[in-house]
Amino acid sequence: MISPCTWPTGTTSRAAANVASAPFVVCDFDGFDGKPKTADAIAEHLAASMAIIRWMREALEWKLAAILHTGNVSLHAWFHRPAPAAVASLKHSAAALGIDAGLLESPEHPCRLPGWPHDKTGTASRVLWLQTNSNP
Repeated sequence: MISPCTWPTGTTSRAAANVASAPFVVCDFDGFDGKPKTADAIAEHLAASMAIIRWMREALEWKLAAILHTGNVSLHAWFHRPAPAAVASLKHSAAALGIDAGLLESPEHPCRLPGWPHDKTGTASRVLWLQTNSNP
């Protein structure tokens, strides 16, 4: 697991009070009505999640850094942290968008590291999209 924040040198506890900076917001797309179970439902969920990520990037102008497939049913979209009001606004509509609202303002929460196998499926998480230049 990895965290989307930075920690002071020597930190040994992943507590919110120890976060030095939080340059990213990770949107965890878990599902609209619970986690999808069938192959068709998973494919539909992934396509819908990608559409929402594109909308956030293009219409809301959130700067997308990466998209990670977790190895199960979730996508994690890493965005450069927008203004606090934008994050608060998204938190109110997160459930309707299939996003785990509890993670939006919790940079200390661990996220899957690319290449690490998912504990339920054994499938390695992988990067689907990565912004490689400094001008997202």
